[in-house]
Amino acid sequence: MSEPDPRIPDMRKREALLIHIEGLQVSLTKRNQRIEELQNMMTEPMQSEAMVRRIDRARKEGWEACADLLTSSTHEMARALGRIRHDAMAVYFKEAERARGESHND
Repeated sequence: MSEPDPRIPDMRKREALLIHIEGLQVSLTKRNQRIEELQNMMTEPMQSEAMVRRIDRARKEGWEACADLLTSSTHEMARALGRIRHDAMAVYFKEAERARGESHND
């Protein structure tokens, strides 16, 4: 009798392999169903009317806080520029006064 080709698994190994593959397919199907259930659980609350209102309110509050910060920062910068202008003018007038004083002394 000729020896079986080692590249071709015998029937028992082949059946065991098929059973294993079927088991993997069942496991993957269950896993995919569970993933879908979890995704639905995550998206359903996000689509409820109450959740949409809460998200909209949070966005509005965020924009308002951002606008308030921008406004206060802009006002603070304007005050700082005013102080710089005041100081610059004081230096200018002081120097102009000193220059006039020197020209009268000559």
